[in-house]
Amino acid sequence: MINSFCKWIVAVCLALLVSQGLLAQSDLGKISGFIKDPSGATIANAKVTIRNNTGVERQTTTNDSGYYVVTQISSLTRL
Repeated sequence: MINSFCKWIVAVCLALLVSQGLLAQSDLGKISGFIKDPSGATIANAKVTIRNNTGVERQTTTNDSGYYVVTQISSLTRL
């Protein structure tokens, strides 16, 4: 009786620990990278547009190093 009770307590504690990690999951992602010209030099202040299959667009501009990042992209949206 005590052995099965201990197993039950361990199972409940394990379930609670695992479920905490599930709360941190998100269905949002990001796209990032560098824009470069044919010689490999980065391009500052370049306009970057991403568009999904339905025509929804997100835009950003590269920084002084040619780096861009577009955040809060739904993983349900195909880009």
